[in-house]
Amino acid sequence: MPTDHVIGFTFERQRGVDAFGGARRRLFDAEPWRLAFTPAGCDVFSASDKGGEYLVLIVAPETFARLAPGIATGQLQQFTNVADPLFTPLANGLRRVTMLGATAPPLALETLVAVAVERSPWCLTPAG
Repeated sequence: MPTDHVIGFTFERQRGVDAFGGARRRLFDAEPWRLAFTPAGCDVFSASDKGGEYLVLIVAPETFARLAPGIATGQLQQFTNVADPLFTPLANGLRRVTMLGATAPPLALETLVAVAVERSPWCLTPAG
């Protein structure tokens, strides 16, 4: 069982097979510019024969709790293929900073990751 939370973002269409939480495998077709979230402890299988660029952030639960203290981890839900116009510029920023490597502005990557962690689960997490 995965011990970390996973945030994913499609820059290009992804097609393949996936399964979450012990469910049966199913075909998926994720549109470009879509967000996915899998909480720690959720079994996941995913394979894609056709697909392009995909961003993956793997976040330890203790880091997640520190970066997003207002989110109750017991309410985190797995989701895929969700359009979130507020996350798209974050993903593009993460892509740019990652490609800059050592020449990136100090703390740029850490700042973008912190905002992405805080933003991603709110897409489907119930308030309160």
